Formats: sequence, structure tokens, C-alpha cells
Amino acid sequence: MGTSAQESPLWKRIDDAEYYLVSGSFDQAVLTALSVADEIHMASLESASDQDELLEMLESAGMVLVQALKELRRASEMFAQLKMMFGSVPSVPARVFLTGATIQMAEGSISDLRPIFEEYLANWRYTDDEVYVFDGGNDSTSNGFVVKSIMSTGQYFEVAELYTVTFLCIVSQDSETAISWAEKAHLTEQSRQVFFFCKRYLIILLQHKNLSVPLC
Repeated sequence: MGTSAQESPLWKRIDDAEYYLVSGSFDQAVLTALSVADEIHMASLESASDQDELLEMLESAGMVLVQALKELRRASEMFAQLKMMFGSVPSVPARVFLTGATIQMAEGSISDLRPIFEEYLANWRYTDDEVYVFDGGNDSTSNGFVVKSIMSTGQYFEVAELYTVTFLCIVSQDSETAISWAEKAHLTEQSRQVFFFCKRYLIILLQHKNLSVPLC
């Protein structure tokens, strides 16, 4: 992009969305976040666009969106809106995905979270370079959607841990599915060991509270 980050009108629009959020104008924050996302999509089609900066902008808009929807008690529509903003669920940045999923669980809106988690995690593939690459498409700007194509092992593990330990073991009390998923998942050996240690500790803790969770 020809202008600096500070001079970009898109950053000014994101500042506006954040202002609406902190000032309590949550409906306006949602509308502004979605509007600036559309503008970012258009900007991504320009040959001179800075894709890294656009990704940063889109992630900022996504964070405004999920927080505003939380305040509006519209958590159930969170991932439908994020899909519109980012083009698909797996292309949502990890930070935005984690925040959105955590909010939905806290609000008790969990009926559709399992397939959302599974779709997200299945579309990132571990490589010999010790990173995860996005398997959901070949073009990072396909149809105007800006997609981050690489995720660190730490970010992937955060999502995997939220799914297996928090969502499956705690919220759904389904440790068998958590174990089955972890055994098949493309995790680093260190992540796998950490996962099983945390899960086993959690199950023991829950059993002490007389919850019906099978010890594996």
C-alpha cells in the first residue's frame, strides 16, 4: 500500500470500530467492523497491496466483531459472521478463533462448536518446517479474502487444547472423543505429551468432584 500504517484510512476505520466498542455502541461497532472488512477485501485485490498489513487490519476488525457480538448477547451467530469476514472458518486467525470460541462456550452457545473446531483444526497441516500451513486453499487472496497461510505450533496447540481439554472434557464431558482426536491429530510430540498430561490431571480433578468422567 502506498501510505504508511498510520496514514491508512483503513486503520482510521478500525480505530472508529474500536471506539464504538469501548464507548458501548456495540451495534455500530459490528457494522463498522464488517464494513471495514469489505474494504480490506477490495484493497487485497490491488497488486500493490501489503498483504501482511491487510491481515493485521482484518484480525483487528475480527477482534472488534467478536467482542461486540458478545456484548450484544449474539454469540450464537459469531462464527457465521466470522465466516463472512474471513471467507471460511479455518481461515480465521487463531487469536480471533480462540476468543470467539471461548466467548461462545461462556455464553452456553455450544451446539455447533464441535464441527467448527473440527473443521478448523483439520484444515491446518503440520510440516517438516515445524509450522502448520493452511490447507483450505492455494491463493492467499482468493476472491478478495486475505488468508494467513502459516500458523505456529504454539497457536495450533492452543486451539487443540481449547477443543479437547476445555470443550470436550470439561464442557461436553466427552474425554473419549478428546483422546481419540489427539491420537490421530498431527501434533508435535511435545504438544501431545503436554496434552495427555493436562487431560489426565483434569480427569482426576473432576473425579474428585464426583463428576462422571471416565479415567483413561
